[in-house]
Amino acid sequence: MGDSQVTNYVNVLGEKGTYQEQFLVYRREGKRCPACKGIIKKVKTGGRGTFYCEKCQR
Repeated sequence: MGDSQVTNYVNVLGEKGTYQEQFLVYRREGKRCPACKGIIKKVKTGGRGTFYCEKCQR
């Protein structure tokens, strides 16, 4: 399965979705947050990953 929600996403009309273009921290673990320059972290819950900035998301 992996990243199917990003790579294979289409809307109800069968057109390529664009929501994933809004991701600012997805798959950027260890890199700098674009908002505050903090380090992006990743946690796994139930086999799924969540990416976040500790400074921006408390």
